[in-house]
Amino acid sequence: MNKEEEMLDAIFQNAIRFLNISIDEIIHSDFSEMNSVVKTSVFIQMTVELSLKYAIAYNMGNISIKKILTEKYKNHTVDEIYEEYLKNALKVDSFERLKNHIKNIPLFKFNKNEEIEKMEQFQKIRNRLLHFSYHFTSHEISNAKENFIYIVFKIVFPLLYEGYSVESLDYLAPSDFIKVYVGTKKFEKIRSMDEYKKVMLNIADTLKHKGEITIGRCIYCNETSWIKEIGKCILCEYDDRDDVLLRCPACRENKSVIYESINMEYNNNATTGICISCNRKMSVIKCKKCGRYNVYEDDIAFLCAIEGLDESVCDMDCDPISKKNKLPSPYAFVIPAIVISDCIHNNEISVLNKNKNIPKILGKKSEHSYILNNDVDDAVLEGISYLVNQEYVSLNIKKEEILERVHRLIEEEYTNGSFSEMTGLYERLFFSVHSEETGKKFYEVLDHLVQRQFKELTQEEYEILYECRDNLDIDTKIFFGMYKHHELVRPSEIK
Repeated sequence: MNKEEEMLDAIFQNAIRFLNISIDEIIHSDFSEMNSVVKTSVFIQMTVELSLKYAIAYNMGNISIKKILTEKYKNHTVDEIYEEYLKNALKVDSFERLKNHIKNIPLFKFNKNEEIEKMEQFQKIRNRLLHFSYHFTSHEISNAKENFIYIVFKIVFPLLYEGYSVESLDYLAPSDFIKVYVGTKKFEKIRSMDEYKKVMLNIADTLKHKGEITIGRCIYCNETSWIKEIGKCILCEYDDRDDVLLRCPACRENKSVIYESINMEYNNNATTGICISCNRKMSVIKCKKCGRYNVYEDDIAFLCAIEGLDESVCDMDCDPISKKNKLPSPYAFVIPAIVISDCIHNNEISVLNKNKNIPKILGKKSEHSYILNNDVDDAVLEGISYLVNQEYVSLNIKKEEILERVHRLIEEEYTNGSFSEMTGLYERLFFSVHSEETGKKFYEVLDHLVQRQFKELTQEEYEILYECRDNLDIDTKIFFGMYKHHELVRPSEIK
């Protein structure tokens, strides 16, 4: 970690420290008491200010600590700034100027919406509290907890999340961030609050009315909180990657029937579902011959289908689905990501705007499309088109050639979708993204972990894995010792 990264890390650590304090206050404080409202308001605003400074200095991975400092440091070297930092003498730009700076970064998706207004509201409260006093209205007091939760999940999260690009925010939920940096137990306590439910449902409703998502009723928590485009509930967070969204026979809406696919084989390949568009209950049965799912809106048709289970239950003649469309959905993430990574290394794809997260973006876009459409070809082509349309990449190779390589990789690597197969693919992606030399070091780290029975990593070992953190899920991070006492361990904390 160089000097500039060390200073940036110090800001992040301080922001997380105040975030933890703020969340403790949200969980334990009685907001009918004015002291609690005042104290939490100040902590929340300090969290926002530190998060804002971190986001600007991090600068989408192009770290520049000068961006948050006053004009006097314009011609200073990093070494000179670092000396001032060690003496606690650095002068940071005003919150007002920093806030206006973030407004001009279009990649931050919250900056033109109501979130900036909420940020400014708490800035005013904090200033009045510290410089004179602030008269809280009865409405502000009664809605204090809801406002605090809103700021944590809608402002602090996108500012602090360390993605290689803000595109990553599409794929790390705010709840995941809180679990990683604050702890699962605290998150579960917040999620149990009525105010959290209200905030999440309001967020979903706002996105729905803006036309950004299609929202429907979740069959797991029975709230209008299921986001059709990603196949996930924003409230209960149920996320069954084996579910396939089907066409509703009642309202004719495509990809709108969700159902519980778990243990279907033990129930005559039949289950119940619900249409997120018209809210009607449906019956779903899987054809044994071709593997397709059929939806019935009346029990008579459903019972007739069950009677013919040994044969086709489809409305027309059916043939077995091709191997590539029987994949577990994680394959639709990792296989296109591997192919794209190889293409980048071979200069067949040029990465634009210094975006370091291309394999992950393509993988997630493909996976989401595959969940919705159950077609690998369409999913991969849609993901590639997205990268091109967003000007993340330019292609020096035909899309069809990329797709053909995906097909070949599926044929080579897919047998039954076992855990060991998936592990091997993710390791291959790791090496493809981070080079052969990093891959060799990866095995050395793994050997050391096994020998030490998975105790803490050394600084060098940790940094190698931490550098590649965007390709590791939370369970893997825990496996590799990135957690200590249920909290994420940062490089500066490792002795």
